[in-house]
Amino acid sequence: MKAIKRTILVLIILSTSLFCQNVQLTQDYFYNLQSYHLTDFDFDNAAMNPDFFSYTLQYNEPNNNPIDIRVEFEMIASLPAFGLEESQLLYIMTSPFPFLGSVNLTSRDIDLEMDKLTYTGGPLSGQSIEFNGVETKDYMNESKFNSIRNEIMAMGELPEGEYVFRLTIYDKNRNRLAGDQKVISISNPEVLDLIEPGGQLSDNMEIFTTYPVFRWDMNALKWSPNYCSDCGLYIRVAEYLPSEHSTLEEALDSPSFLPFPDNNDYYKIDPEPVLSSSELVQAPEAFSYPTIDAKPLEEGKYYVWQIKKIYPTTSGEEAIFSPIWVFQIAGETEDGTMTTTSSEEDQSSAKKILPILEEMLGAQQINTIIKTELENYQIEGQILLNNRPVELEKLKEISDKVLSNEINIKTITVK
Repeated sequence: MKAIKRTILVLIILSTSLFCQNVQLTQDYFYNLQSYHLTDFDFDNAAMNPDFFSYTLQYNEPNNNPIDIRVEFEMIASLPAFGLEESQLLYIMTSPFPFLGSVNLTSRDIDLEMDKLTYTGGPLSGQSIEFNGVETKDYMNESKFNSIRNEIMAMGELPEGEYVFRLTIYDKNRNRLAGDQKVISISNPEVLDLIEPGGQLSDNMEIFTTYPVFRWDMNALKWSPNYCSDCGLYIRVAEYLPSEHSTLEEALDSPSFLPFPDNNDYYKIDPEPVLSSSELVQAPEAFSYPTIDAKPLEEGKYYVWQIKKIYPTTSGEEAIFSPIWVFQIAGETEDGTMTTTSSEEDQSSAKKILPILEEMLGAQQINTIIKTELENYQIEGQILLNNRPVELEKLKEISDKVLSNEINIKTITVK
């Protein structure tokens, strides 16, 4: 079972806070990472490990009488690639030991030779807590265990899945005193696909606004700015000139429209707060072309864009890039013609306005209009605002302002 212990001991995650009589376990910091590379850890010398979590365990008693406790660690994992569903991968229970004062538990304290901890505070500060041994148990068929162990070690990092780390404190008679758990979801950080606007050059994708909303698809990215200040998403937008650029990469390297002035890099997209944590922020799933720090886009022109993602790992920050997409803003082109969208796109877009109109005017009023004035008609065509095409995102913004009484509707015409 040593190999699995090597994998798991690195990531023993304790609860944010744990109280038992005068026993207190406090999280000093825990940096949310997207990748845990096993090669970053020295299991024979924990002092060389990455520093990504720290906890303080304390017990104070007025008469300086220690308490005998046991500490139980357990890890349960659901790993789709291995067919595991809430399977126990690790179980360790320490023998009873007297405890009085405070100790730190960090990622730089845990290795295969861990048999003691040193008090960092209290009447025994500087003295060691000696473990008299630990209890383990088998929890999986040996053949299956070896197969999983070999694949994990070959991958060099923890596989995708959900990991539940449980910490429980017992008294010397194994009566449960307190406990808590930490759940970590690990997913492929290299997933980064674009959704809109645009596509490949051959797709001839057009939009009807000079302030597009950029959307992408990726696994959730949460991080602590204290661990990785540069982590997050970045975007670059530049003009594509078919007569000058032989590739989209060449266009992206030309003077950018965002950021502007060009910094020879990408524009950082502001992260969003994680409501469940005061320490973490998360990357958004969309970004509206800004009115500042950007050069205005023009009708009839082509533009390329790309997203850069920087994410935290045990090795530090790592970066990946999305594909490069191109789009054209509908309007008058160089030859004086007007660009349009396909009828299929118009029909799909127009159908999506119903939920927004229902929100603004009420579902009953919309249903009445459809039944009395639009019966047997199909909805298709463009959405116009002041006789100019408008995207759904812009219409949704208007809807929100109507609902908040910031603006009033003058007329809505369906024809």
